[in-house]
Amino acid sequence: MYERKKIKITPISDASEFDVCNCGDGDLSFEWIDSYSAPDLSFKIMTEIVNFFDADDLKTEQDIHNSGCETCDYGSSYGYSVRVVNAKKNNPFKKK
Repeated sequence: MYERKKIKITPISDASEFDVCNCGDGDLSFEWIDSYSAPDLSFKIMTEIVNFFDADDLKTEQDIHNSGCETCDYGSSYGYSVRVVNAKKNNPFKKK
């Protein structure tokens, strides 16, 4: 079982906390999900996330699609599973 912690990832949002998973070897993963449509995962935001974690790479591992109501889409959510490779900064699992 992977260890999890909630942290704020400021390039994405100053308000929301993300449930971040320790994947070992400095790697982290989290799901970035919004209602009704997937969040904007632009090159600029990906670069800001890499800089926030001082990471070697950032990978989207899978698209997430949760259907909502068949007629109005209420309750739907879309997003990405994101893996941060070798997070050297702002890593809540790194020993100080």
